[in-house]
Amino acid sequence: MLSFKVKRIYLLGDCDTEDFSGRLSEHTLVTPRSISKYHFSPPASFQKSLDGSLLAYNGELSDTEEIDVTWCYQNGVPLVVWNKTDSTVPQWLQWHALSVFTSKERAVKILLTSLGLIEQA
Repeated sequence: MLSFKVKRIYLLGDCDTEDFSGRLSEHTLVTPRSISKYHFSPPASFQKSLDGSLLAYNGELSDTEEIDVTWCYQNGVPLVVWNKTDSTVPQWLQWHALSVFTSKERAVKILLTSLGLIEQA
């Protein structure tokens, strides 16, 4: 059975809420900047309520992004990577992600599928 509940989606890396104004507009989009100016993982108030995460990979990861990826992996928050470049995504990131895509639309579709919001991708 599909869920139609509004989900809280954590956007990481080189993406902004405007990048996802279409397909994810009915959900709550959370970015590191919307949580705190200086954060190293989602604070306790967000940790229980994040449903999924999407990382826009631009060829490199900051230390903070690596910490966020690790936090998502360790806490069972599905992470999908949108590779915005022609560069190879590091094996470490591939291991921690549910999937890696070069298409933003495909990445969003897989994330929504993993959250039970659409039947198949």
